[in-house]
Amino acid sequence: MVVLNRPGPGFVNSATLVAHADPDGYTAFLSGNGMILSSLLFKSLAYKMSQFRNVSTLAFFDLVLLVNKGSPFKTVHQLLTWAKAHPDRLTIATVSAGSTQNLAAHMFESMGHIKAQIIPFTSTAEVLTALRGNQVQAAFEIMPPVFGQIQAGALKALAVTSGQRFAGLPDVPTMSQAGLMGFEATSWSGVSLPAKTPDAIVERLSNDMAVVLAKPAVQRAMRKLGAVASSTTPAEMDIRVRDDTAKWSRVIDEAHIPRH
Repeated sequence: MVVLNRPGPGFVNSATLVAHADPDGYTAFLSGNGMILSSLLFKSLAYKMSQFRNVSTLAFFDLVLLVNKGSPFKTVHQLLTWAKAHPDRLTIATVSAGSTQNLAAHMFESMGHIKAQIIPFTSTAEVLTALRGNQVQAAFEIMPPVFGQIQAGALKALAVTSGQRFAGLPDVPTMSQAGLMGFEATSWSGVSLPAKTPDAIVERLSNDMAVVLAKPAVQRAMRKLGAVASSTTPAEMDIRVRDDTAKWSRVIDEAHIPRH
């Protein structure tokens, strides 16, 4: 296996490469919700979502609502109660506008019936610096880069945003358990191939991924990184892409995030 790094916003460069590759099963890319967001936020792309065949999901990354370790907010309910009493004063940090974290913050604002200042930073490091320095009151971030700091007590997790609790932080409730029923925002990665890849190749790769991702050692390694290893069939990944496209399109429209 040869790994080709194609850095760029929202999977655009790697997706473009694979969309136009030979459909022989030897060129795949690490796809995921970032690819979906790019298709919604960028008007002109060198590919269409129909140019891919989805193989399987690979890993899911919880998002987490964070506050500083010294924050007076101990629960999501306390945070929302304060925000409702002080419109436009709650400050929430995220990475770039249009990222999963940023859209989760907008969804939190909408479903929580509050008005907040959602502040996009250029990197996770800047988000965490602002949060630890009390420049903002809360933040949404994916689990892997903050998991260790939560465990060490440097940051406080009020809730995770997936449908179930994260095994690495069993005492942290989901957003639904914390009172925002139906709130779910997950970052995930998967594997996709060029659209004309034969069924036999897609099915074989999907089956192989299922075997590998089910291994306890792989599950443990992913969990230590703050992720959950999880495979799907190609059809199940298609459904995930369809449902996430519909959900994030609504959030983008409601938040009036510009499409470039």
